[in-house]
Amino acid sequence: MVLLAALFGLVVVTGAGAEDDDGGTVQVDLRVWQRVSDPTEVLLSARASGGEWRVLPEELPLEETNKRGTYRYSDRTVAVLVGDGTAYVDVRVWQSVCDPLRVYLSARPTRGKWGATERLPMGEKGYYYRHSDRTVEVLTPVPLDKDVVTLLAWKDTQAGMSALNWSHGRAVSSWAGVTVAGTPERVTKLELPNGGLTGELSGLVGELTGLRELRLDGNALTGRIPSKVALLTRLTHLYLSGNAFTGCVPQSSRAVANNDLATLGLPDCGAPLTVDFSPRTERTLTAGTYQYSLFGAEWGVPLILDVPEGLAVDADSVMVDAMFPPAHGALVLADPGSDGRSRIAIDDELGVVYGPWVHPDARPGLATLFDRLAESVWIDRECAIATLGQCSEDRQ
Repeated sequence: MVLLAALFGLVVVTGAGAEDDDGGTVQVDLRVWQRVSDPTEVLLSARASGGEWRVLPEELPLEETNKRGTYRYSDRTVAVLVGDGTAYVDVRVWQSVCDPLRVYLSARPTRGKWGATERLPMGEKGYYYRHSDRTVEVLTPVPLDKDVVTLLAWKDTQAGMSALNWSHGRAVSSWAGVTVAGTPERVTKLELPNGGLTGELSGLVGELTGLRELRLDGNALTGRIPSKVALLTRLTHLYLSGNAFTGCVPQSSRAVANNDLATLGLPDCGAPLTVDFSPRTERTLTAGTYQYSLFGAEWGVPLILDVPEGLAVDADSVMVDAMFPPAHGALVLADPGSDGRSRIAIDDELGVVYGPWVHPDARPGLATLFDRLAESVWIDRECAIATLGQCSEDRQ
């Protein structure tokens, strides 16, 4: 099981991070791992300085090379929980092609200046991995940071958004369709009517929890409306007409004071289907919304996920070993009949979700489908749509 845990990948959003802020800086610890038996396998984890290593290492595919071909490298923007906020740091890990034991790291606060590239003394050797640590300073988290990262991740994954002027080089207030307001600042309006959006609507929209108005009408969106919109508890306006959604309308969306959901002609969603892993048995999940109780968590706190159209997955609940604590449980999802795998690990205390990992021999397009699945995952702490027995009793 230790080896299984090592294969999990952290959902790290690449793109912009902290806005300019007068709140000072905080420190973040970075740890670069290297497999003892295969030094070309490199992983990365991060934490608030001096805290717990709550983040499972993410495997870094060192696929980019310098012009001379002497070094390969990989870039990541890492999100780290610091207090009540999330800090962001850009990381670049290098490795010598001729001597894989020579590993280097560069880091910077997102949108800041790159620090010096340092060779890492990979001397802390365990049975499976050796590692080396570095501490960097990043901007103090502000609530708008998470919205910025979410929007840029959404832009990267949602078809039809590539032409938007969203980038870390522009003030968020100047982004097309985006309104920033409040104290502290949050993204409060997202208005992209007739914007040429296509494909299934990403569950990332549910992470914009400061939204009061969401307007995506007049696009060509398909598939199911993400159950994750249940997290948008501040919405007063919701417009989705003119799209080709299928399935059902989340009841939380129907309750928004101003909406045009009746024009979609879809029924209300019922409770998600419960996936029972006791006794431990593999289940096949087809398109729809599912819930299961977190293994090792307080009874009745469900994890919700949407299986997208065109994907059937074999699901199995597993235990994550203590090598990379303290993730308490995991859901393993497989593409039936192939080597495709998506592993999602859950820290039930923080609500952090990790994944996916896809076998390189998986069928074409599976990685994109698993990415969409990972974007849909959320923990229904307030029992917004779930009906697991104790959950309802706790709410009462």
